Amino acid sequence: MQTDSPLRIGITCGDPNGIGPEVVLKALATQEAHSTLRVYGPVEALRVWARQWGLPWPTGPNLEWVDIPWDVRHTEWGRPSPTAGRWVAQSLEAAASDLAAGELHALVTAPIMKKSLELAGHTAWDHTQFLAGRFGTRTVMSMITPRLRVAFVTAHVPLRRVAETLSPSLIVETVRIAYRDLVRWFRIPTPRVAICGLNPHAGEDGLIGEEEEQVVRPAVRALQSEGLTVEGPAPAETLFRQALEGQWDLVVALYHDQGMIPVKLLDFGQGVNLTMGLPFVRTSPDHGAAPDIAGRGVARPDGLRAALALALQILDALRTPA
Repeated sequence: MQTDSPLRIGITCGDPNGIGPEVVLKALATQEAHSTLRVYGPVEALRVWARQWGLPWPTGPNLEWVDIPWDVRHTEWGRPSPTAGRWVAQSLEAAASDLAAGELHALVTAPIMKKSLELAGHTAWDHTQFLAGRFGTRTVMSMITPRLRVAFVTAHVPLRRVAETLSPSLIVETVRIAYRDLVRWFRIPTPRVAICGLNPHAGEDGLIGEEEEQVVRPAVRALQSEGLTVEGPAPAETLFRQALEGQWDLVVALYHDQGMIPVKLLDFGQGVNLTMGLPFVRTSPDHGAAPDIAGRGVARPDGLRAALALALQILDALRTPA
């Protein structure tokens, strides 16, 4: 990254039927101008909603708008819709085009309702899948909080399919990507990585399941042979406690809830979804589109602020000589 070029971070407004537009407006109202922010959103609709919620209209020399129009008559607060899905895809594509052209250094995405993208006919129905396909990269979902870093081997996979999805090669590829980004983005020279087991007590030597011995342990041996500091498999409850005590720089969860429960229990509102493996920084809040409170003006912007702060932290690290 060029150290003399001004930083420009893109922000997409998420699902127009969710809390995305609201948290973007609230975050922009208090955001300090450490970089130029380019917002991909429905300007006129946002003005209408800002008035409804009693929010100030964000202004400033470091704020840019890319208008993706949205007819407020199509708004169905809290409900996914194909119209919303098409709008989400359009805003993401606009941001992706600017990323590909080098006009953005990072992307922060407000939450979407995955069902909206599915209803609109898109097979990539979350940000990670969309960006991975758009840029032709293998990506890894990770959650970064003030006290934990967690990477996921599988993310949005039904629980009954997790065991059949896991393989030594998938675990190895996941850890390689996460390891590289811990080095380049967090400046950890030799990350200490621990991999969770799948079954209770990490299988109890095959008594409660064989995945640890047949799938996880071969991956650990392969990674260790490459010189990476990797241990496991071990029970998740043990590894997360040890990570809180500073023993691990990253815990690798094998499925969604194994990693998300400790993240949200410990640091909800301060966690950030960081997509590893992309050629740029992409972050988002640790929460969804909150259909139960969408449109009510009561959503908190803490998660989006945390996502912006982490993106800036990583960009600053990239601009500073190692």
